[in-house]
Amino acid sequence: MHEHEGQHICPICAKTFPEKNQLGNHKKSHDGPFACTICPKVFPKRAALTSHSRTHDPFRRTVKCTVEGCGKQYRRGGCLNRHMKSAHQSGDTYACQFCRKTYRRSDLRDRHEKDHCHVRQQVE
Repeated sequence: MHEHEGQHICPICAKTFPEKNQLGNHKKSHDGPFACTICPKVFPKRAALTSHSRTHDPFRRTVKCTVEGCGKQYRRGGCLNRHMKSAHQSGDTYACQFCRKTYRRSDLRDRHEKDHCHVRQQVE
């Protein structure tokens, strides 16, 4: 623990405390796991749980997919854009070199191909 002019500084987040015992209590906030009380998710840090908790806020603004019958909602526009491209846009497709399954996004095809490689390594 570092001291700076009578202050005790957290080595993890640099927050300062006048008393050593206050720093000790604070450091426990960095030790997980921290479980969400609404869903089954668990987080290693309290800050991650705090950030996650906002997803359960019923008053938080969402953006909705405009395709009839879809009903998907997202907290960020970028996530909606990715959904629109992968679920609703026609155009380029990316085929798996092992089984020819096709994907609308190359990153999804790449992740799928890694599964093939993982299975091959287990068999060999």
